[in-house]
Amino acid sequence: MNVPWQQEYGALLAPATVTDPVAGKPYLVYSPPEGTSPRVAPDGTVVVEDQTGTRVGSLGEPLAYTAFGAVNLLQRSAYSVRGRDVYQALHPSTPAPARVTFAPTLIRTGSAEDTEMARAYQRYFEASARPAQPDPAGPSTAYVAVPADYIYDVNHARRTLHDYCSFSPDSWGNADFRGPCARHDQCIENNLWRAPEDRKQHRAAVCDADLPHDMHENCQVYSRRALQSCEAIAGVYFAAVSVRTGFY
Repeated sequence: MNVPWQQEYGALLAPATVTDPVAGKPYLVYSPPEGTSPRVAPDGTVVVEDQTGTRVGSLGEPLAYTAFGAVNLLQRSAYSVRGRDVYQALHPSTPAPARVTFAPTLIRTGSAEDTEMARAYQRYFEASARPAQPDPAGPSTAYVAVPADYIYDVNHARRTLHDYCSFSPDSWGNADFRGPCARHDQCIENNLWRAPEDRKQHRAAVCDADLPHDMHENCQVYSRRALQSCEAIAGVYFAAVSVRTGFY
């Protein structure tokens, strides 16, 4: 079910947002490729093995996001396997929220980028609860537009800083993420271009801190009826953009 998404995003599976979830009821979150089979490991994660029993990947913690910016690791969500499919459910004793987003991450064995993207995906939800920090592109507004001085050029020597949401679609439904991604590009280019090595990660974190907030603003403007789904998808885009956008 998730193979095309995996090919594009690696670690990130399409998040599943459920309205009025029933505590204890399992919801399908992952169908592994043909020739592989999943099993729940003793630590609660899922191991995916090929026909020889060789581990080819794993699903990270069964995270359940109950609201934008709230990562509730104590939600007591758990995986189960039925046949070849992986399901996720809130613990039966957990008061069910109005909506829950199940957001598993698939880490392919030996892929350092998958590990990075899974961490960035979780960081998105954590960062989104905090106020955005000032950046050179100016303060955020209700709708985050593309800055007037942004140069879009896919042939630019630093293409990932001039192509909106690098390695991700520039929109989801009616939600337009070009403005947030352009601001992120400018922040990185203005602050990290030729920056000393010991300052790059710090400044990258400053630029990344604004991106979830800006994406949330545009989800609010365009996708209020599907807000939580929009925010979950924005988390996927954030992970891809923050990990794959070149700093120099």
